[in-house]
Amino acid sequence: MAADLRLAFDKASGLPEPMARALNARSWYEHAAAYVDMKWPRASAKHRKGIAETLATVTPALMATDRGVPSDKALRAALFGWVFNKTRREAGDPPTHLAAAVR
Repeated sequence: MAADLRLAFDKASGLPEPMARALNARSWYEHAAAYVDMKWPRASAKHRKGIAETLATVTPALMATDRGVPSDKALRAALFGWVFNKTRREAGDPPTHLAAAVR
């Protein structure tokens, strides 16, 4: 059917392009956390802090809606203090005071 519609196919997966795009799609949150995880092992402490600060500043601006969003202060604390800190994230669930903002 995809061939009948003259859809392009993804060479790596063999899927029609729209299906491959949907399969590979990830949220900004997932992308940013993966970026932190990739950079963390080789980054100095100062560089890690800079990455976390930058992502914690940009992420709220990329939210599609403000419905159910915690206060700016709570969201920044959750992003900077847990989400964009690989060591803390790998240690387990977020602290109680950040858990609601992380959700």
